[in-house]
Amino acid sequence: MWEDTAFGNYIAGLADADSSFYLEIHRKKGNKFGWGILPIWTMDKAGEKPLLQSIANFFGVGRIYEYSSSKKENHPRIRFVVDGHSCSRLVDFFDKFPLRGKKHLEFELWKQAVEIYSRRRRHCRASWTKEEMLTCVRLKREMSSMRLKGSPTVDLEKLEKELLSS
Repeated sequence: MWEDTAFGNYIAGLADADSSFYLEIHRKKGNKFGWGILPIWTMDKAGEKPLLQSIANFFGVGRIYEYSSSKKENHPRIRFVVDGHSCSRLVDFFDKFPLRGKKHLEFELWKQAVEIYSRRRRHCRASWTKEEMLTCVRLKREMSSMRLKGSPTVDLEKLEKELLSS
């Protein structure tokens, strides 16, 4: 599937430096517990749209966005985003081309959430089970504790207690 091993290794190196693995937890009406979870992977590069476009073409999934993080920047920021079921392609990729820095620990947690997300979709279930939600909340909490900056937008401890009491 990933024949261009040189480019694959190059992408894995870039990902170690310039990518992020996320689990977005958001309110979602219609779901059994009122919450939804979406796995997301992003790669940001200033002024590197052709490079990110070639990476998007390599993966065959994702979208590219331009944005400015401040008025002082000379080049717009470019973000390549893969989310939802498309993340399973990235799991296959990073299994073949492993991350070599500490980000591999974050990937291993994210991978578990992607597998839960994909399994749920394969079985055509719209709602998450309590166990799946709790597992993903715990994975997100562990991933958040690995990051040096920022904090989760959802109070994960409160959400976990809410799920356990339902």
